[in-house]
Amino acid sequence: MVAVIPQNITKSHLLRALEEMNKQGLQPPLPSIRYFVKYKDELYPLKRVVSLANKYANGTKLPLQNFTTTEAVSFVIKLGFELEVKNMSSKEEPMEGFDENLVVDICKDFLKARGYTIISIATKKQKGPDIEAEKNGVRVIVEAKGYPARIYVKGSKKGIKKASPRLQARL
Repeated sequence: MVAVIPQNITKSHLLRALEEMNKQGLQPPLPSIRYFVKYKDELYPLKRVVSLANKYANGTKLPLQNFTTTEAVSFVIKLGFELEVKNMSSKEEPMEGFDENLVVDICKDFLKARGYTIISIATKKQKGPDIEAEKNGVRVIVEAKGYPARIYVKGSKKGIKKASPRLQARL
């Protein structure tokens, strides 16, 4: 999928959006919102921040359904912002951690933003490195790992607690 977040949105547009949200007062997020931009010790709903930043870059808010959370995560990290991921309420599905595909997307965007040419990206079922990139004759090989959930969220073990996250891969 091609990212639909306009690439002319800059860090200053995001900062203006955060300041506007701060002046308006923080509205309680919907329980389904898990990704937040951390700014001045406050948490702001990720997609709302990106949507509002578009107003400063292009004149109107970007409709939330026009871009995915994965795109927004990658976009704001690339611009240097810190994110916080919250668990959903206990009545809903448990948080799944950072899926390996999300980590690959973030790494790919990080490398591209620094002038690397992406040579290949492996699909989930392919063996070998997840990303191969090159810049000025230097080749970079990336093997990405996701951050696991604390319990199984799919399959026959759904709801069963996994081994301690300290013993599992970290982002």
